[in-house]
Amino acid sequence: MRNQAAQAKSAKAPADPLERGGFGDGRDRFTVCASSLVAPDSFQVYANGNRADLVLIVSGLTTGSLHATWGDGWREALLEWKRRFQEHAFDAFYNGPAPAPAPAAPAKAAALAVPGVGSTASPAPVRHRGEDTVRFCRG
Repeated sequence: MRNQAAQAKSAKAPADPLERGGFGDGRDRFTVCASSLVAPDSFQVYANGNRADLVLIVSGLTTGSLHATWGDGWREALLEWKRRFQEHAFDAFYNGPAPAPAPAAPAKAAALAVPGVGSTASPAPVRHRGEDTVRFCRG
């Protein structure tokens, strides 16, 4: 009986077919998932394997009218951090796992609004296959 429980515990859950990739910042690991397998209109990013800890939802992928919705505890982040986070999220969505680390994530809530928290260096622009520009969202 104990053996069966140990085997069940060690068995990996099947891979999520909607998962597109992920990235990390040295403290947190972010996972990017599409809304559907075919022509997704949105994607979501959650932190540390916890789907309840939504960091970002980007909608309007099929219409081109992009809109970003930030999760609780993340929406107060500095604008520069949000822009770089969006770049990494789009890169993971379109290209899979990112080889370079994401910007350092500041602590949630009040610490997010403190100037100087996290990295201020701008990463190299993220280019998506077949695109000449970096995508940004309203919101």
